[in-house]
Amino acid sequence: MPSSLRTTALVVLDRSSTDIYLEVNHLPAGGDKALLPHTSIHPGGVNGNFAANLASFGTSVTAVGSATSDPLAQHDLDDLSSRGVELRLDGTTAGPGNTCYVLVPSDGDRAILIDVAPDRARIIAGLRNALDSLGSPSFDLGYVGVWGEHLLDNMSSIRERVSTLATTLEISTLRNGIEDVPFDWFDIVFCADETFDPFAEALESAAIVHNFELVVTRGAAGSQLRARSGWTTAPAAASPLPVVDTTGAGDCFAAAYCGAILRGEAGLGALTTANLAARQTVAHLGARPSLLSQQLRQMDAGRARSHDQLDVQ
Repeated sequence: MPSSLRTTALVVLDRSSTDIYLEVNHLPAGGDKALLPHTSIHPGGVNGNFAANLASFGTSVTAVGSATSDPLAQHDLDDLSSRGVELRLDGTTAGPGNTCYVLVPSDGDRAILIDVAPDRARIIAGLRNALDSLGSPSFDLGYVGVWGEHLLDNMSSIRERVSTLATTLEISTLRNGIEDVPFDWFDIVFCADETFDPFAEALESAAIVHNFELVVTRGAAGSQLRARSGWTTAPAAASPLPVVDTTGAGDCFAAAYCGAILRGEAGLGALTTANLAARQTVAHLGARPSLLSQQLRQMDAGRARSHDQLDVQ
């Protein structure tokens, strides 16, 4: 993909999401209590975080799905719109959003509780209606978020609109292992080490058989790519800044990797770019770049496109 062109992406936004950060003095055990000195609210969700971060790299992003009737979840949509993401959401299937409670202790790893409404039929119908409203434009990239069976009904409609399609696997949603994942639909599959390691042999075999790029994030140990040429490993990016919040680091990584691919990078270069973006994200609360960081990223992307145009001429 020539980086002198403005790239486009289609992101499935099945539910708008809100992250409520509960900064506690420690994670409570059974029957225990924890002090809550501070709370904060941030827009969140895998799909929204991906869309926001990909837009920050200069890609033109369109998000499709259901609108929301939840004033708190509307904050997520307003944030995406402010970042230049085009929202093509179906109002006839508007409903509640997801709420993610992030417990952030001062003495250890976070814990996450997710409140998800049981409304699969609404989500499927909303995505179908939103896709129909698009007409038939084509996109350089598509991202469906965390793979789930609710996506199956609309996969053909998504796949025919995009040149490259990506998804994320999470062990919490793989009730039957990876047997039911339709890998032949995808060109890029992301997963964290806690998802990859239990299924390592089967996932590597699937990547070979179905010819997709398998990208594994390993936190402080960096990231890995399984492509046709074998495994490539990139160390984690160094930074003098402390790690504040790892929520959404994988979403930022996936967006940065896809953005790098759209700009013509590959292999180690794409992994390195994604590692750096994820390291910047964990230095602050929330999974989305500050608007200043977004402006700087877009300026960098613009300079890269201008440079490529000069080279071509």
